Amino acid sequence: MKPQQSIQMFIKEKKNFYDNIVNYLENIDGIQGEYCYNLEEIINIQKIEGNREDIFQILQILKNIADNHHRVPNFIEKINKIILSFKDQVQRTFSNKEIFDIFQTNKMILLFLLENKIVILSEEIIFEMKDKIDPNGTRFCHFFYPEIKCFIGEESSKEIKEEIIKIDSNAFDNFDIKRKEGENDSYICCLIRDDSVEEFIAYVNRKNISLTSEIEHSIFETNCLLMENDNVSLIEYCAFFGSIQIFQYLFLNNVELTSSLWIYAIHSENAELIHLLEYNKVDPPNNNYELCLIESIKCHHNKIAEYFKNNYMNEKENKDEIRSNILRYYNYAYFPTEFSGENDFFNLCSNNY
Repeated sequence: MKPQQSIQMFIKEKKNFYDNIVNYLENIDGIQGEYCYNLEEIINIQKIEGNREDIFQILQILKNIADNHHRVPNFIEKINKIILSFKDQVQRTFSNKEIFDIFQTNKMILLFLLENKIVILSEEIIFEMKDKIDPNGTRFCHFFYPEIKCFIGEESSKEIKEEIIKIDSNAFDNFDIKRKEGENDSYICCLIRDDSVEEFIAYVNRKNISLTSEIEHSIFETNCLLMENDNVSLIEYCAFFGSIQIFQYLFLNNVELTSSLWIYAIHSENAELIHLLEYNKVDPPNNNYELCLIESIKCHHNKIAEYFKNNYMNEKENKDEIRSNILRYYNYAYFPTEFSGENDFFNLCSNNY
């Protein structure tokens, strides 16, 4: 087979697998049904034909979707179900530390891997967990305190426990349930996620909370974008979860619509929020809709990406930057069919293709 034919076959197979993954994850009818059977068929093919590179690609697709895609019902459970299907193959192919490194950006999946002994705590991993700090300043070890406390000595264990209680005096109430939910457990965040506008209004008035205030950090937060940003406002948090009623309440009460809201709204996969920002003439980040397209590609929100591509992109767009992000986030919906030049070669190598 000629090299070009081999590349085309590789891309076709991965696009097929990717499409089945996305359809399966976005189907809100539960973990069974039509898309489940399609997925099982693809998994069986991959099990027979897969090698180290194939399995690495599959794990990267899953990891990048899990990190950035809007969490529809049963989203994480479905990701875990797929990983469990490859458990034996993954453990035969990669070292314990390699598996940890692939998924270390996603606490919920990493917790699942530890519970199912797909990743085993080693001295190296424990040391990394103990010292790792998320971009917003929260400590990795707080989330994984139950797993590491027996391995780090009584003094360190006591110190970490006291840190957790200082951050949240109620943290150890239903600790495991909160971890499985993977969301900020504060009352105001729960109201926003549920878009309970009447309860939200009553609560902020009763507690005299400023509508321009910021969300307090939570050790149970697992959404990558929210962990990457140190100061997330109430309206940004609304935009992230697509809580349109509370969003509109904040806007009608003079909370400013800033360009950052585009990024949070894209993560919500809520078209109504996107149109609301358009209607109110909110500028995109750096006055550049290309950044919105790239964020949509990163989230694997391909219908929204298509909307930006069709309505805002022109011949001036930075195609190299867009292609590099397609490769970086393993979004096979937009994967190039041909490669040329140093930029493509560099991006393929740097992203381990």
